[in-house]
Amino acid sequence: MDTRLNAIWLTPYGFKDIDLDPYGSIYELIYKNLLNERYNFGHPKYEYIYLNIGALGLLPQPDTPSEYLTTVEIAFDIDDYKLADEATKELMIINLYADGLTKIALRAGMDCTAINNVRDIALQYRSKTLLNIKNINTEKYSLKISIPAVSWMQAEPVYLSFQQKSSGRKKTICVGTAELIEAAIWLQKVTVSSKTIRITSSTSGRFTELLKNHPSKIEYNIEDLLSGRVGES
Repeated sequence: MDTRLNAIWLTPYGFKDIDLDPYGSIYELIYKNLLNERYNFGHPKYEYIYLNIGALGLLPQPDTPSEYLTTVEIAFDIDDYKLADEATKELMIINLYADGLTKIALRAGMDCTAINNVRDIALQYRSKTLLNIKNINTEKYSLKISIPAVSWMQAEPVYLSFQQKSSGRKKTICVGTAELIEAAIWLQKVTVSSKTIRITSSTSGRFTELLKNHPSKIEYNIEDLLSGRVGES
């Protein structure tokens, strides 16, 4: 079984005055989340990946891979990046992640279809690409809670999608707005019975202030949800 990707670090080599955020962080989230959650794609051995970027001839020799970490080197013109407009910078980061992950996948003899699919999704939706923060799939139903990747830095709508497999009926609603980490703590536990969906927050006192503007419990009647009788928060 392939190892789950826990981190994909994009690291400029030899430059101290370059900031790849917000695009570096946003697209690490997108590639990591979609490869893990949507495509069940991981490296056969490594869970941490370094994508070292810089000028040809100046990049360090690849480190000997550790038990958990591997690296790849990618030629990248930092000066071009600094001079680029924001849309071009975003495109450059999307392609850097895809190119680096493709090199590592090919090195391991892996199929790259999932990486190409994520690149296509990122190019279409950019920072609004939805990240899965909860995914439940049984014989009777599938449930997904998702939030745009830009929630890494600002509050965004949180979506709940539910499908009843016996009837094929499905519905997506917005349950509220939150930042990414906040949403994962707020909507921490989901249970589904024959008639209801119940969502509860973390009960840890550490998160009282963070969750003060969110209900600690949410409950939906499944029939009302699928029939469109449930209002959005």
